[in-house]
Amino acid sequence: MAFQTLSYVRYIIGKEPFLLRRDPINTIRPKLDFLLSKGASCSEVVDIVTPSPRYLKRSLVNHIIPSYNFVKRFLHHDKRTITAITRCSGIIFYDDMVLNVKLLLDNGVPVSSIARFLHTWPRLFNLTKDESAEAKELGHDPLKSTFIPALYATKALSKWPWERKVDVHKSFNEECWDYSTLLYS
Repeated sequence: MAFQTLSYVRYIIGKEPFLLRRDPINTIRPKLDFLLSKGASCSEVVDIVTPSPRYLKRSLVNHIIPSYNFVKRFLHHDKRTITAITRCSGIIFYDDMVLNVKLLLDNGVPVSSIARFLHTWPRLFNLTKDESAEAKELGHDPLKSTFIPALYATKALSKWPWERKVDVHKSFNEECWDYSTLLYS
């Protein structure tokens, strides 16, 4: 496997030294094999585990497999699911992932929008109720395609720059906001 590279091993152990106490054959290998069995390449496994070795802490049966299946339920294919996890390995272990998706569904966001953004911006699903409510307060309809980009824009900036940019746009009485303008202005 690609984990034979000493630099990856050093990095992972440096971030999660508890792994030295684990039985690599019985506790770590099955988690890597699970990703490989779903079609992930060795380099994708490295891309998933290296930035987030916390993945190796989670229970395969009680957390990783149910989380994977939850994401796959929206994306329908292993390859798309692996791509989403590679883009943001945290979605496989966000504790609030199911709650956040439920929150979006309860706010009227269509399943198709959730699937699209789960594939393209998986980090978005590590959100708080306040961030979802803020997008609604700004006048964005959860049924429209601008709602999830509005969420993304609120997450991409810290609170102070975001509030300043919103105030400037409100001062121009702009009803249709281009979120790329808010992000990059």
